Amino acid sequence: MSVGGNFITMTDQNHSDHLTAGTLEIKGDFYQYDDGTAYAFPASGTHKVILSGTDKQMVTFESYDSSHFNLLSMTQDASQYVFSDDPCWTELTDIDQPPVGDKVSGDVNGDESIDLKDVIILRRYLAGWEVTINDTNADVNGDSSVDLKDVTILRRYLAGWEVTLV
Repeated sequence: MSVGGNFITMTDQNHSDHLTAGTLEIKGDFYQYDDGTAYAFPASGTHKVILSGTDKQMVTFESYDSSHFNLLSMTQDASQYVFSDDPCWTELTDIDQPPVGDKVSGDVNGDESIDLKDVIILRRYLAGWEVTINDTNADVNGDSSVDLKDVTILRRYLAGWEVTLV
């Protein structure tokens, strides 16, 4: 199924057994609202969502603990997506984790670019996922610790705030 604009789900029905297979392509924004059940979009199995818009896409999960994407693919650079919570998926199929390189503060995944991919990989690392990061590049505040302070500073940097990555 392809949605040429925004996709909004707001229901009082539990969809736990409904989003288990198939592909949903969304070219606009995605919104999941809780209108009586937190299980409005609990994707599982082989269910896949493709975010394929040409402009920046917003992804909002009101019931993040119970609703999420299962398999998520993004066709644009990760900087073109804004997530209310991340990771809001079980498996992200389009973010590579290049080898760790030299010190470039903020370049957590070593791809010689500082972008949303770095925030996502860092959050996954802090959540205990098995991902490879460059600890030196991830410590953006220079306090010899990789933690949520670094995520906050990196997000602010990407949002254009006046912060310095050290």
